[in-house]
Amino acid sequence: MKKLLSILLLTLSMAACTNQTNYELPIDEYPQAFFDQVNELPEEIQEKMIVPTEFPFKVEEPSYHKDETSDGKVILTALDYVSVAEEKTDKIVVHFTTSYLEALDNFDKNGAETIKLDSGIEAKIRKDNEDNKTIIWTKDNQAFHTLSILSRGEEITLVQLETIANSMTPISSSSN
Repeated sequence: MKKLLSILLLTLSMAACTNQTNYELPIDEYPQAFFDQVNELPEEIQEKMIVPTEFPFKVEEPSYHKDETSDGKVILTALDYVSVAEEKTDKIVVHFTTSYLEALDNFDKNGAETIKLDSGIEAKIRKDNEDNKTIIWTKDNQAFHTLSILSRGEEITLVQLETIANSMTPISSSSN
């Protein structure tokens, strides 16, 4: 009887995990201020930019910033999203950066574990702690994408991170 009960509980918990509600933030719902800033970037950077459009929890509009060299060359774009779900007792932050430096030296080091994204790309797991999950990936060394979920108190998973990574959409697909 205990064995049957254990199997039933395991099945129910697995079903609960797979029935997780996802929230969409389609690219055309990103704030106009974001697109105004993106439109100031060089076209070759805009062509490489991707953003997430699906999250395992509801998020606020993203905050955006970029880092440049002293001569104005864009080396990094970053977006932060904060959870707004009422049932969450602590904020969860999603941090997504894209580096436009070619061949990042540390990308292939440290033999990290990987997860395979829907696109077929292998994302390296950089952190898998209780309060920080981080993956990094690239496509043809064009840009290096780093995606993190940070939390203090709320449980986060690599599956949540993978959901966000699989929803990446090119900025160039937007009509804004």
